[in-house]
Amino acid sequence: MTVMTRRSSLLVLSLYLSLGILGTNLEGQDLSQKWRAGLKKVDQELRAGQWAAAEKGSSKLSREILEEAGLGEGAAYSLAVVTAFQAIAEAGLGRSDDAAWHWDVALNLFPDLAKTDLAPYGDAVAALKGRTLRSPDTPRLPHGWTGDPPVQAGPEIERPKVIANPRPRYPKALERMGTQGQVVVSVVIGTDGKTYYPLVHSAQDGGPAMRYVALATLREWRFEPARLEGKPVPVYYSLTVNFGTKKPD
Repeated sequence: MTVMTRRSSLLVLSLYLSLGILGTNLEGQDLSQKWRAGLKKVDQELRAGQWAAAEKGSSKLSREILEEAGLGEGAAYSLAVVTAFQAIAEAGLGRSDDAAWHWDVALNLFPDLAKTDLAPYGDAVAALKGRTLRSPDTPRLPHGWTGDPPVQAGPEIERPKVIANPRPRYPKALERMGTQGQVVVSVVIGTDGKTYYPLVHSAQDGGPAMRYVALATLREWRFEPARLEGKPVPVYYSLTVNFGTKKPD
């Protein structure tokens, strides 16, 4: 095995190890074995440039892992890697905004994924290479931002207005455990009213599944953009997502 092959295999192999701690479902089926097989298939499809098949497979696996994952770090890593796979597939399909969003979600769950060697997946993922989470403490532009710099809300800014805010879907695993929690997150709202560059500031209880659901839901929110002197401007926007024992608030 060459050095490149060993390095490029780390992402999948380490995921397989983490899945081993997730246990079995109520019927006794070995979920980790099922998910390992599914992720191996997705990885092979990505390497072959079969982007649509890989996107479909990674989306299905993320839903399955989400429904059964608990609160521990193994769940965080597993969700992060399958979400990274989805980002790679979307990059291959030319869906750059969706790829960037899912890559950022993966980094929110497990920041060290930024160190992943993406060379095995070809030139289609070039925009994801070196992409890291934006910093909450420095004024530098988010990675890859090409438009006007996002601004902080202030008295001179007409705040964005929510026009579509679908509610989060409570994961079955957390509902069974009666888990409550709260996720504080910020995004950049573009002049098109869409959300970009998600960043989790804090999460109380609920674990990775709750963080994932909060971020996935915010991707579907739509806004009237913020305005400065009547002109749409990109703006940083923070909010809190609360989850009760049965369904999110």
